Amino acid sequence: MKLSEFSAEFDILYNNIMSNIAPGLTEYEKSVFLTQAQEQLVIEIYSGQYKGEPFENSEEVREYLKSLIQTETLENLTEVTSEFPDTYTHYTVKLDAQNFWFVILESVIFSGEEEPCTNGKRVIVQPITYDGYWSIMRNPFRGPNRNRVLRLNISGDTVELISDYEIGKYTFSFLKKPSPIILEDIEGGTIDGSSTATDCKLPEVLHRSILVRAVNLAKSAWGQSQEQQ
Repeated sequence: MKLSEFSAEFDILYNNIMSNIAPGLTEYEKSVFLTQAQEQLVIEIYSGQYKGEPFENSEEVREYLKSLIQTETLENLTEVTSEFPDTYTHYTVKLDAQNFWFVILESVIFSGEEEPCTNGKRVIVQPITYDGYWSIMRNPFRGPNRNRVLRLNISGDTVELISDYEIGKYTFSFLKKPSPIILEDIEGGTIDGSSTATDCKLPEVLHRSILVRAVNLAKSAWGQSQEQQ
């Protein structure tokens, strides 16, 4: 759906729902609601709420979000002294918090000439919680080993990898935040840091779902403003 079609159909649906009792919306306001609707829909698809199918359970659902999947590989990780009382090696990794939403798949490649049996081996990374850390570390069979590295979320843009071996590369595939839908260039403002007209990057099969949701968000916002008056 082109931006002009998004705008025109938004007006038609909005006027039909509101019976022309609410004032019209600017292109900027419609862009805000469209962007909010798109983000809500992406989160619902990923979590399995959209059609009752978790992400990756079917080809159809995977196709919805395929354009948002990105893979990065980081090398020369920063080794740190950990606050945790263990004998493992800890690394911190900075992520792009603006674009980074959900990890889909992650792995590391071990390095280190002193361990020829693991050097170059790729193993999975297993996310854990702070609470889970203590129970895991008390069990030698659940901690980091030659087949597994653990990952803790330290903050919004930083994770900590816990490994029994030296890590050479960290590869992760993640779902990135969708670009905003902006119907026309914005003067004196931005949406998610962008002010340039931007098409919806999701598959066209989702466009009307986004549109209907955006109109309902606008309706809800108008109703709330009326209640506060």
